[in-house]
Amino acid sequence: MMMMMMMSTDAIMAYSKGELTVTGVTATAGIFCTYPADYLSVWGGVVDQVIGTAALLLCVLALADRRNSSVPDALQPVLVGAVVLVIGISMGSNSGYALNPARDFGPRLFTYIAGWGADVFK
Repeated sequence: MMMMMMMSTDAIMAYSKGELTVTGVTATAGIFCTYPADYLSVWGGVVDQVIGTAALLLCVLALADRRNSSVPDALQPVLVGAVVLVIGISMGSNSGYALNPARDFGPRLFTYIAGWGADVFK
């Protein structure tokens, strides 16, 4: 992430006219992390994340369960990738393909430190 910021600083500053913003026409914080759609409420976001994470967990556990109709070990990564793709495509419009709130904190912390300010947590 730091490397991408170092390589793209000139482009980001040119696009945003020198002002790092989280929302609006020239918002650039979305390059590094996901943000909810404008229409999504807090409750809708929570439900979206719970359902997406639960679906991913359930599918991964079902694929890895040896007592289930066994999936060959070599095929499991491909099927997990397909599950992530399907969940992301079907639910990605709400929160930008986040699927797991835990993986969103690091990029938000980075954008906060890199200059976008506290708006990244709103």
